[in-house]
Amino acid sequence: MIPLCEDKQPLDIARGTTAAYSLAPQLAGAEYTLEDGDVLIFTLRHDEADTERILIKKLTNKADGAYYLEFVPEDTAKLPCGRYVYSVGIQRGSTILYEVIKDNSFYIRSFGVKLGDGG
Repeated sequence: MIPLCEDKQPLDIARGTTAAYSLAPQLAGAEYTLEDGDVLIFTLRHDEADTERILIKKLTNKADGAYYLEFVPEDTAKLPCGRYVYSVGIQRGSTILYEVIKDNSFYIRSFGVKLGDGG
């Protein structure tokens, strides 16, 4: 399990594989405890200017104050390799979203290729 922080941490996953990250949400520099009805949402877009979310996942399995973001092969299997952007927000009810992480780089690469090696 890789810890996910709020400070412009790029994520990298081989296309069509599994990965897991943990996150302890913070707002204004202090740890935030989700209230009843709050949900942590991960969204993936093509780039910072894009409004279409191509992947949406709920973070689950709270343990030791952290929530877990888990990818299964189907999440990335059909996405082209390259750079995307991700955000994580706290959704309260159906419309209000507080962003905990905004527009960080997310790289999908070919299996067996290391980040920075091209593909």
